[in-house]
Formats: sequence, structure tokens, C-alpha cells
Amino acid sequence: KWHPEYGLLIATNKGLFLWKTDGSEPRCILRETGLSAVETTDDGRIFLGNANGEVLETRWGAFTEIKRYLPYKDLTIDKSANRSVIRLYFDPNGSLWVTYFDLGVYWTNFSKNKFNILDRNEKTNQITSVLCENTHELWGLTDHALLKLDRNGAEIERMNLPKSLGASCQMKNFKALLLFKEEAFYLYDKKQKKLQFVGTKPGPNSAFMDVCMMPDGNLLAATYAGLYLYQPKGKGYEATVLDILPRDEGYPNLYLDREGLIYVLKDVTELYVLNYQNGKFSLNGAPIPIRAEIKDWSENPHAIWIASNNGLIRMDKKKRQLLHISREVNLPSPLVTNIVCDKSNGVWLISGGKLAYFDGKQMRLFSKADGVPDLAFNQNNNTLDFDQNLWIASQNGLVQSKINATTAYSGDSKILIKQILINEKLDSTLRCALTGSTLPNEIQKIVIPYHNRNLKFDFSAIEYGDPANNYLEYQVINADTNWIQTPNPGFARLIGLQEGAYYLRIRAYNSDGVRGLETRTIQIIIKPPFERSNVFYLLVIVAISFITAGISRFRREQRLLLQAMRQQIADDLHDEVGSSLTGILMFSATLERMIPIKDRESYYMLQRISANAKKTLGSFRDIIWATNPQYDQVKHLVARMRTVVSEINDTGAILC
Repeated sequence: KWHPEYGLLIATNKGLFLWKTDGSEPRCILRETGLSAVETTDDGRIFLGNANGEVLETRWGAFTEIKRYLPYKDLTIDKSANRSVIRLYFDPNGSLWVTYFDLGVYWTNFSKNKFNILDRNEKTNQITSVLCENTHELWGLTDHALLKLDRNGAEIERMNLPKSLGASCQMKNFKALLLFKEEAFYLYDKKQKKLQFVGTKPGPNSAFMDVCMMPDGNLLAATYAGLYLYQPKGKGYEATVLDILPRDEGYPNLYLDREGLIYVLKDVTELYVLNYQNGKFSLNGAPIPIRAEIKDWSENPHAIWIASNNGLIRMDKKKRQLLHISREVNLPSPLVTNIVCDKSNGVWLISGGKLAYFDGKQMRLFSKADGVPDLAFNQNNNTLDFDQNLWIASQNGLVQSKINATTAYSGDSKILIKQILINEKLDSTLRCALTGSTLPNEIQKIVIPYHNRNLKFDFSAIEYGDPANNYLEYQVINADTNWIQTPNPGFARLIGLQEGAYYLRIRAYNSDGVRGLETRTIQIIIKPPFERSNVFYLLVIVAISFITAGISRFRREQRLLLQAMRQQIADDLHDEVGSSLTGILMFSATLERMIPIKDRESYYMLQRISANAKKTLGSFRDIIWATNPQYDQVKHLVARMRTVVSEINDTGAILC
């Protein structure tokens, strides 16, 4: 047993060990041999079971103080039975449930609530149906006999059944017991203690499906070929087909309520209500659509409860409205096979082979750990019956329960999310971002685009005491801190939410104003619009990067083009103009040598032409050097400056 404060408790044959979560080795905190089960409570108590069937009680920090209990001390137990306690369970009502390995007794200690197996006959005598009498006696049906039992399960009378009944026979309790199978129908007179033959099936396709006894003693049988009324005639009964409902139709179920109204199911589609007076039948209102295969019936002063393959159904007697009890109240399965109402207007039922109790507000399940027998293969009409206690006909024998199941309930209201609308439309692609579920009631987190900011949540408060007066409240965290009340069923409409995270919280109240234990929370993520999304920002950054790269590339290409133009100009100047100036110098030098020295004026003009040509050629070389992109680097500029300074220095133009 895990304890959140102390660690892991282990019951062993050598004692009780504690294993902490700090990595240390388990240590023995109570030396007691033969321990087989352990349970703890919130108030610090520890309960231990051992191989001798004892229950030990101690406390944290006071392990030397031990109280011992022997739950079965007042019972006669087979000496060969294994008495080991295999499980202890302390329920919220303060009762300790003890489960033994091999004993036929399962109960709770300290509150005297118990399941007690009373009948341990051989397999051929296993009780398949049980009925209660106001005389504090029981009627049990096995595959071979009809038994009359006392409240301790002891057999008082036995009536062997004819072969035409035998296994899978069904039993109905009226002034007399009605026993029937598909082919045969019998009546057992309780006073005369005689089994009387009523009849065989009226036709080849008219097997008996259900029967009841009318107040005047006539018998009504439902078959797959119509309704038949059996009236006493001589020493037997005479069958008459009824014309009030269509013949050759299937009528698998019928029920006679406390007011004398007869409910007849037709073809698993409609439920007819019949009056019966002076041997005549008449319709009582329009048929009720039901769409369910009825397995069993029971009633309390306000309603008729129906076990069906479509769940548990409550029919209001006055309004004749059907209410399907939702699986949100922990109904184990849509298939409910057996049902009986108790005196607290609660309902015991078997669903999916499990025993459950429904008080009109909440469902409580019982398991084998509580001592419930195996019910998976025992689903006759009278598996359950109730007087002051619950009686169960099981393959393990006749079981008596003194469980006060109503103490387990507080009128807790459940919340059912029925649908989620986006922009007033259902979105079949809507999924929970955490679980992937598409069921509205299982959605915990949704992510919505910005253009789908209009949301509507439809929900209900599931609590069947007075469902019309239930109500709900909801709150939207990060949008509105106030709780908003809405009737049942209710809705929450969220319009124009901005981007961000929101939390829709819903809580339900029953008709008495008691808030349910559950507060449902749905996280809503509204994505930002595209122009404010991270994707948009990333695209802008990418676009700017591309533009910047384009401009840089353009400038680089222009710079390379300019360099190419400068290189071309430099080459052209060097080739064309440079060669022309060089030719002028050469021609001037040749003329200087050809003109006589006496012609000083001509000689002087040629010298000036030659000097100007040299000067122009030098300046033009500087222009070509500056134009040529090969000399744009600093090192070439420095070398050029050194050359110029050196030339100036050689001419003596710089004086120190």
C-alpha cells in the first residue's frame, strides 16, 4: 500500500515493512507473522490482515498498540478453507471491507454492512432467480427445482420442475408464481403448493417471451406472434389472441405496474400502454417511441425504471417521458440486464456483468473485492430482488447484501460537454491538442486560428434528482474573472478573443444548489493573425535579407563594371594618346637635330614643344595610373607617392 507521506507499506509473512523513497532499504516497523494485506486511512490508522483471517488495527507511531478482530467468529467455517485475508479496503463511508481467499463470506467490519453467501449448493442447484415475499420468505429458482427459503437461505420447500421447464426457466411473482420458457407456461399456487400447467406456445412462431397475471387472475402472455390472454376453463386455461394490438407482430416484453397499467413493447421500437378492466383491454394514450431492447423492469412511486441494451431508462409515470441515463454517471456498459428498485427510490442494476447502485444522482460500482459474486453469466430476469436487503441469485449461491448504498452519495453533478461550435458551425476536424480525441466531452485543449475566434460550448449538468432545476457556471480566465450562471442545459459563447491562452472553467450544481466535485477546464489557444505571427516576422526578415543581398550584389556588380570601364579607359589612353605623345617627342627630337643651330627661333620652339610634350606625357601617365583599377590599393598609392617625392628631391626643389 502506497502512503504519500511515509512511503510504501509491504505486508509480508515476517511483518510489516516500510520502504521510503529516499533510496534506503526497506525496514521492518512491525514484527507480526503471517501478514497478507494492508490498508491505511487518512486519520493515521493501519489495518492488517493475516493468514488466520484476523484483522489487526494499529496507528502510525504506536505500533505496539494493536487491536485484533475476527470477523467470521460467529460463523461455522469449514476447517479446510483457506482463511487468508487477500484484500482490505477502507471506503469513504468509514467501513473496512475484508475479502478472504477461500471463505464464502465477504463483508465490511465496523458498520455491519456485509455481503454474505447464504447458499452453497452443488452446481446443479445453483439459484438463477430470486423473488422476495412480504412474509419474510424467499423463492429461488434453480435449473431443476423451485425452492422456498428463509432469510438465512435455508431451504423450506422444494418443488422439482418438469422437463419442459428445466434450465433457463424464468419466474414472475404475482398472487401465484409464473414459470415459463419459450415452449411452456406453468403457474405455481403458493397456498396449495401445486404446479399447474397453463399451456404450450400457441403457434409455431409464438414462443412465450414474457407473462404477467392480471388482478382478476387471468394471465397475459407476450409472444412473437401477438398477445394472448389465458382464462381459467375447467381444470385448465383457454388461450385467446388479442386484437387490440396488431397480430403477427413481435412483443418481447410486458410489465404490469402498481396502478394496473400494462406496458407492452412492440418490435423494440414502441411501448404501448393498456388499460384492463372486466376482462377487456383498451389503449391508454399514444405509443411511446423507445428504440431499445428491454431486459428488465422495476418501479418506485414516481417512475418506472427499464434495463435495456441502450442503457438505463427512467420513464416518468405521469408525463410518460423517457430519460436515458448517460454513461457519464459511470454506467459500466450500455447493456443493462437486471434492475430492482429499493425503498429509498434508488436502483440496483447489473450492467456489463457488474453490480451497481444508482440513487438518481450518482452511480456506485461494486466489485469482487466488495464480495460481489460473478454476475457475467447470470442475467435472468430475477437475478436481483429487494425487500429490506438486496438479494442476488448467482452461480456462487444466493447472496444477501445489507449494504446501505445510499450513504455513498452526495448528489454530485457531472459535467457533459455536448458540442463545440466554431463560427456557429460544427468542425469535424476539431481535435484535442493533448489527447487527439474528437469527442467534445474529452477535449482538454484546442488551438484555434485567429479568424475562428467565435466559439460556443454546449454543456449539461448530469444529475437526475431534478435535472430541470440543475444549473451551471462558467468562467473564462484571462478574459473575465467573473463566474457566469447558465441554466441546464447551458452554453458559453466566446466572441472576439484576441490571440493568447484562455481557460474555460465549468462547474455544475444540482437542484439543491450543491456544487459538484468536478470543475471542468478547457484550455483555448487563439493563434495570432498572420501579420502578427512568427511566420510573418520570419518572412519579413527573409525578405529584408533578400533585398539587402540584392542591393549588395547590385552595388558589387556596378563596382566591377566601373572597374572594367576604368581599365578600358586606361588601356585606351595608354594605347592611343600615349603613343601619340610619344610620337610627338620623337618627331620633335628628330627636328631638333635637323634644324641648324643658327635658326635659334625654330630650335627654341621645338625645345618648348618637346618640353611640353614630356610634361603632358608625365601628367597623362599620372592620369592613366589613377584611372587603372589595378592601383586602387593603398600599397600602390604609397609606392607612387615615394616615386613622386623621389623625383622632386632629385630636381632639388626641396631645400633644407
